Amino acid sequence: TFLEIPLFRGVVSMMESFLKERAAKADDFYFITTFHAANAMFGWDLAVGWTTYRECIRKGLVEICDLKPGEFYWILIEPASILPPHKLKYIVCDITKGPMDSDMYIEVPYSALEGTHPNEVVLDLSNAKRGKAVNGTVFDSYY
Repeated sequence: TFLEIPLFRGVVSMMESFLKERAAKADDFYFITTFHAANAMFGWDLAVGWTTYRECIRKGLVEICDLKPGEFYWILIEPASILPPHKLKYIVCDITKGPMDSDMYIEVPYSALEGTHPNEVVLDLSNAKRGKAVNGTVFDSYY
């Protein structure tokens, strides 16, 4: 599991909120990490997750797999900002729409994730937003 790494500790809260909002159960979806997904889809992965942050990959998966709304969701984690205040962003989006029209996103101070036991991190999602979770794309990569 990646939950030992502070960056991943908010994922459980995002998943729980996503499921609750849709009156769904965990068994209604398959949850896999981007590393495993990239290995299955592309046959390799450099363990950086970069491929999942590219619009061409999103569009290609939708087209090649003939995905329909509600069939496949991304949970993207934008890295912590370099300059203070150090924050990262969790994004949940239907792959047919992408992060330009997300189902949910929230910025979280990195300090809320570090120095805690992974299972003790519960995000306050009262400030979660919908819609445009990224600024745009540069060379088809989200920023």
